[in-house]
Amino acid sequence: MNLPDHKRKIILDAAAWCAFSSTRSGCPIKSREHIYPMLDEIDFDEILDDRKGLITKGKFNAWHKTECLKLSRKLEKTKNLETNSMIGWAAKIINVYLKIACYLSALGREGLECYLHPPLDGGLSRGLKGKIKFTIPTIMSIKSYSEYRMVIQEIKKYTDLNGWNLIEIEKLWDPRN
Repeated sequence: MNLPDHKRKIILDAAAWCAFSSTRSGCPIKSREHIYPMLDEIDFDEILDDRKGLITKGKFNAWHKTECLKLSRKLEKTKNLETNSMIGWAAKIINVYLKIACYLSALGREGLECYLHPPLDGGLSRGLKGKIKFTIPTIMSIKSYSEYRMVIQEIKKYTDLNGWNLIEIEKLWDPRN
């Protein structure tokens, strides 16, 4: 998508603000002085630069894992937290950013929308209650990327049954209860 620079900046700033704002509910690190610089270090260009052409599921998943692990380590270092204690939060921060920048604003490489992960949180868990047999763990209880992937794969089973892209599970997100 060929956007003017100012529009792209507005979209990416909104995505960063939403990602930062997602930390306000339970994340041990809530400071803009920490979160914004960490967001700046994520290699979003790898998936947002549409000049790079079609992205595959494997490329997206490898990118997502790498960036989540890097962000998790940075979050953990900030508060001297145990290793892998912030995997869930790292994934949520990245996924909120991508939800705004890619799904809602249509930035990114061709095919990207098919692979975007939903942000895991209480609102999604409430929206899925009774619809899937799997209980979404709390963000802080996710202690490895493979555990995170297991949750995503369970959600994917439900979205596949309904003919939705994975991110479209967000239509069940219930932030009000």
